Amino acid sequence: MEVLQERVNVAVDAMYDVSNNATTWQEAHALAQEHIRNAEPGVIRATVEQSMAKLMLVGYLNPNTRESGTTDLALAYSQVLVDRGSPEAEAVLETVKAFGSGWSPADLQEVALGAAAAVEAHVAGGTPCKDCDLPAEVRRTLVETGKTDDIITLRRLDAARELRALAG
Repeated sequence: MEVLQERVNVAVDAMYDVSNNATTWQEAHALAQEHIRNAEPGVIRATVEQSMAKLMLVGYLNPNTRESGTTDLALAYSQVLVDRGSPEAEAVLETVKAFGSGWSPADLQEVALGAAAAVEAHVAGGTPCKDCDLPAEVRRTLVETGKTDDIITLRRLDAARELRALAG
């Protein structure tokens, strides 16, 4: 339990630092890389990498799709989430929508399918989801109305489904 708490604390501190001290995606990237380099190797560094990747994608890169240099960086941070088996498919989905047209078809497919597989593995190994077997349109309504205890899981599964469709 102590290792888990330490992982969370280090990742939260890193996200807080980047969020409060970076005003551009370039500054955020530099700070994120510094936090990753300074994190203790192993599970703590892996947790910081995932946290920084999601923060960079959602907070700094996706809003700046037209700026030079963001396309390759978005691919790299997406790949971090895929490589680490992160269930953050929603972040990857938004990134694929924003940047996928600038990636090679092979990269887009690798990221999209990898993120979808990571979510599916996470859901399969996690807490049972009572609403996950419902038809997609019913799940979507439950998510939109908030009438489910499984909202995060359902949103992730919907993102995985959409990522698979985008992968072709």
